Amino acid sequence: MDSIRLALAIAASKQWEVHHMDVKCAFLNGDLTEDIYMHQPQGFSTNPSLVCRLKKSLYGLKQAPRAWYAKIDSFLLSLNFVRCKSDPNVYLKLIHGSLMIIVLYVDDLLITGSSKKEISSLKDAMNHAFSMTDLGLLSQFLGLEIAQSQHGIKLHQSKYDMDFLNKFNMKYCKPSKTPFLSGVKLEEAGSSPMVNNTLYRKLIGCLLYLTHTRPDIYYEVSVASRYMDQPHEIHWREAKRILNFVQGTRTHGIFYKAKSDLDLIGFTDSD
Repeated sequence: MDSIRLALAIAASKQWEVHHMDVKCAFLNGDLTEDIYMHQPQGFSTNPSLVCRLKKSLYGLKQAPRAWYAKIDSFLLSLNFVRCKSDPNVYLKLIHGSLMIIVLYVDDLLITGSSKKEISSLKDAMNHAFSMTDLGLLSQFLGLEIAQSQHGIKLHQSKYDMDFLNKFNMKYCKPSKTPFLSGVKLEEAGSSPMVNNTLYRKLIGCLLYLTHTRPDIYYEVSVASRYMDQPHEIHWREAKRILNFVQGTRTHGIFYKAKSDLDLIGFTDSD
């Protein structure tokens, strides 16, 4: 997810378009480098003592993801892309002063760059090598909603917000102005009754995924996640308070401004 956000930040600062392509039946493209045998499939009956030797990868094989990645990796390297050292799912290509970036997520490719001609050429090469679906400009990805404009790129999860608010029966809850209850000490929860830890963990998991576009609630969610093992009523109320805050801020997200600087700024305390 960090690589996706970084690619979007770069694209916004340079006013590049971000395109989305999907590989159909990606795992069927993998080449097997070892002998793998399987029982005859139902409805295909010959000599019952015989088994099938696979020539290509199939869904369900443990080797399938590795075989697919090796296939797409060798293909992109053959197009003179360079694999990023810090993230093997990011590929870069610099040619004639133009930069192209690909972020690979299983069978999805996010493509951005300074040259529309090079992007079109890459799409043609991908369509020739694999069965592809061109989804056009990136608008949705892994629960993220992406709005591209001349002013920049905005990431938000408003639909995801509504889905999990409805999941926890908080769709019509009253919004709150702050995500934390004032004056409450979560570590002093011994006197309050315990709650269902499975339900509490599901709630925290949903909130943790939301922090990809909502850094403003990251501290509150991280504090609430400390008590997933033995959650009490006070912890549950605090987690629901975060939902109340999300209810009133569903349209909030991250905005990458066009033509912005990409300076890296860090903060640290005295030690």
